[in-house]
Amino acid sequence: MDLVYKDEAIKALRKLGPAEKAKAKKKITALLSDPTLGKPLRGTLRGLRSLHAWPLRILYTYTSDTHTVTIHAVGHRGDVYKG
Repeated sequence: MDLVYKDEAIKALRKLGPAEKAKAKKKITALLSDPTLGKPLRGTLRGLRSLHAWPLRILYTYTSDTHTVTIHAVGHRGDVYKG
């Protein structure tokens, strides 16, 4: 399984404190074992999935034909869903 980070996600991870960063990385690692862990999103974010790493959300996509998880955004609920 391949893991790809979009630039926005990398910037967001760098801004997190140590505890939040550890939670996010733990959840992202879990995605490599089961990429369907997150909830499919609807509306303008259709095609993305959301995984909770309280108090954060991780927005990602999974491409089954290439077995690739792409992390699009990481952040607090109020910020991450703003397209």
